[in-house]
Amino acid sequence: MEKFYKYKKTMYFLIIVFILLIIILIFYINSFSNVHIVKQKQIDKISLRKSDSDETIEISRTTDLRIKKGDYIVITTGENLETLQKDYNVEKNNEVLKPDFQFNSEYLDKEYKKEKEEIFSKILEKYPNLPELYEFKNDKLYSKGDIFASNLEYKNKKDDNKDTLKILLKKEKGEWQILSKPPQISLSKLDYKNIDSRILKDINRAQ
Repeated sequence: MEKFYKYKKTMYFLIIVFILLIIILIFYINSFSNVHIVKQKQIDKISLRKSDSDETIEISRTTDLRIKKGDYIVITTGENLETLQKDYNVEKNNEVLKPDFQFNSEYLDKEYKKEKEEIFSKILEKYPNLPELYEFKNDKLYSKGDIFASNLEYKNKKDDNKDTLKILLKKEKGEWQILSKPPQISLSKLDYKNIDSRILKDINRAQ
């Protein structure tokens, strides 16, 4: 009888251990996520680095990964691109990650020369008298070359009541569209929700 009780205790112990191992295994499996990473053609390389370690995954094509859930830093690099670094949190299964990119200033300056005529044609179509009153300063393309901004400085320096204004355009479906109607002293994120806040800050800082 004593042997039987020992046998039962051993079996109970083994069952408990087995259940605990199953629970640990389930937690371990659920700590990972399947992530579909989309590499846009302008990007040469995507680096996925865990926020709390130096472990880095290098990605050179669209791929599927199974990675530990948690916080990551996504870094995109490529020819004519700014090195872009963004935080990314993996918390769900079957997530899709499509890292963004933006061109560097040298490339955007070249693109501006190609786009300048079309941009100013659109501005003058809407505001034909603008060049008579204002001087365009700090003309600049942003992001993917699809956002343009310029300062409008009032030509009559004696008139202290005229502020420098900002004009903002975005290229949509191959055509430039004026967003700031009318040009404004400052561009607010509340008014331009689809424009990156860093771009708006840069435009507002420009003098």
